[in-house]
Amino acid sequence: SAGPAAPELRALAGEILDELGATVSPLAACEPTGLDAIRALCPAWPAPAAAPVDRDALRSRLEASWLGRAAGCVLGKPVEKLTLDGIRAIARSTGNWPLDNWFTEVGLDPGVAAAHPWNRRSRPTSLAENIDGAPEDDDLNYPLLGLLLLDRYGPDFSTADVAQLWLDELPAGRTFTAERVAYRNLLAGVEPPDTAAYRNPFREWIGAQIRADVFGWTHPGDPGAAAGAAWRDAVLTHTANGVYGEMFAAAVIAAAAGGGADVHACLRAGL
Repeated sequence: SAGPAAPELRALAGEILDELGATVSPLAACEPTGLDAIRALCPAWPAPAAAPVDRDALRSRLEASWLGRAAGCVLGKPVEKLTLDGIRAIARSTGNWPLDNWFTEVGLDPGVAAAHPWNRRSRPTSLAENIDGAPEDDDLNYPLLGLLLLDRYGPDFSTADVAQLWLDELPAGRTFTAERVAYRNLLAGVEPPDTAAYRNPFREWIGAQIRADVFGWTHPGDPGAAAGAAWRDAVLTHTANGVYGEMFAAAVIAAAAGGGADVHACLRAGL
């Protein structure tokens, strides 16, 4: 809205969120959030790779992973929130479909531009004609926070450690959807993991998934351990499917970082 919501609307929103929070999902038994319950439903929980990881090759893979993460983020920023049809229309209009380069306004049909406008905040920084490095973005902030988390608290960090790191290092205005609600809950004195569920209608969205990379990178060849670390991070802000997304991504990345699996094996490790 153009201005702050009226007090009565805020009160109504709180009542609706409380009602939503009190509703028990019919899938609760088969979509748990607790790690032990998740593992119990995964009889094929992935084991560590049998062969040791080649550290020299790992360094090269990690560099490629980080560059790919940053490049993919910049590539997608100007078309964030557009439909697939809109993305294809823009790319085709500029001779860039199938996609093999950055998005550009050069040669873009004005009618296509009007029908599928760029992301307003990213247009000045993320088109081929104006890219100058990777601009700040939550998709890149979280991998950096993950590195800081491991540096500060070590590999056995807790969800409470993640919460403290956020309060110390992450501006509230750079969080969105489930993360912003969880951050607000922290400021209100709600403790993890209740931060994920209390008045949080976004708790099964995909926000946690963008925080998975570091846990995969730092567990090369051990997707199960990567998923466990991702779980401790995810439950600060998400439940059920929102948690599974981060666990899946971390496991896939860990399998890839190990170097002994093709893309299909990596995906199977996550699934």
